Amino acid sequence: MKENFIMLTVTRPTKINDIFKKKQLPELKHSQISNYMQRLKNDLLHPIKTYEEFLAWCETKNKNHESEPDSPIIIKYEATTDQYPTNSLRAVFSSRRLLSGAENVQSINADATYKLNIFGLPVIIIGSTDRRRHFHPLCIAVSTTEKSEDFAFVFHSLKNAIEKELQHDFSPAILIADAADSITNGFETTFGTEFKRVVCWAHVVRNIVKKMKELRIDEELRNQILNDIRMIQRSESSVIFNASCKLFEKKWNAYNSHPVVSFVKYFRVTWVRKGFEWTAATTLRYPVTNNALESVNKSIKDFYTLRKKLVFREFLESLLKIVCDWSTTRNPSSPNFKKYFTDVEVSNDLKKKSIQWKSEASKKGFKQFLIVVTIILKEI
Repeated sequence: MKENFIMLTVTRPTKINDIFKKKQLPELKHSQISNYMQRLKNDLLHPIKTYEEFLAWCETKNKNHESEPDSPIIIKYEATTDQYPTNSLRAVFSSRRLLSGAENVQSINADATYKLNIFGLPVIIIGSTDRRRHFHPLCIAVSTTEKSEDFAFVFHSLKNAIEKELQHDFSPAILIADAADSITNGFETTFGTEFKRVVCWAHVVRNIVKKMKELRIDEELRNQILNDIRMIQRSESSVIFNASCKLFEKKWNAYNSHPVVSFVKYFRVTWVRKGFEWTAATTLRYPVTNNALESVNKSIKDFYTLRKKLVFREFLESLLKIVCDWSTTRNPSSPNFKKYFTDVEVSNDLKKKSIQWKSEASKKGFKQFLIVVTIILKEI
């Protein structure tokens, strides 16, 4: 009986009974199957409950793996008490091949995701998006919280591991993430203050729409406001950005609506005065969103945890599998090789449109453009 269960690749009782029928085995009650599968899982995955067990597991997994480029390694781990879960349990997973992929990295994407384990521990993913909008992970980490010190631990561990692998300094100039101060502070603690902080544009839009709904601004008006903000996002310089924001405030403060005026104040305080750079011109060579990273978050839940919250040991084992798969697909000899592109792919269609735009622009001249610039300069 036990062998029959172990060989199965499905876990749902109905599917298991279907297989039993095909093999002419007696059907079982769903409750019997569920209980037995749980006992079997507990036998195969001995639970990690204490500080010592967690550290022992990490140490065991690191043995004899440091020389193998695609083998997952835990580049740093710690826990401070002997009762699980602890308030400072942290572990950072990567591989030598993933770390060596930082050679061409100038920008860092960071995000945290939840609902992967039964304890609700956040999973932090750090990587970089290339010029063709493909995300390339550098590490994945688990921590009991996502505070500044947690991100500092992950960033510092990653920096040391990359510098050891590449034998030179690693100091990315750009950080792309949501508006969380903890990510900014952790990055600053590790890499210093000389970097450009970019707030994910998709995150900005989600928060703006959420705020307008909270203020009960009607849909038609929301769309008009959002269209204006999208135009601001296209600002090509800080001068145009500041002038556009002033025009935006002047226009919507005159609307004589308390919800709209409240939103304008929120927009000014949250997205203008804080100095976050979320315009398209902020990083001309790189995307200004975390969309590629967030799609990786989704794939983890779809293909590795199957939208289930895993017990802790099973969860840790899944992180090793994720790292191994990521690393293998960065191997140039792999049929599924994922290259880090440093150039932009320009399609023939885009080339044709560019030539067409240039031709039309030369015919129309820059009269309209100069009118817009004049209006903006008057508002500065």
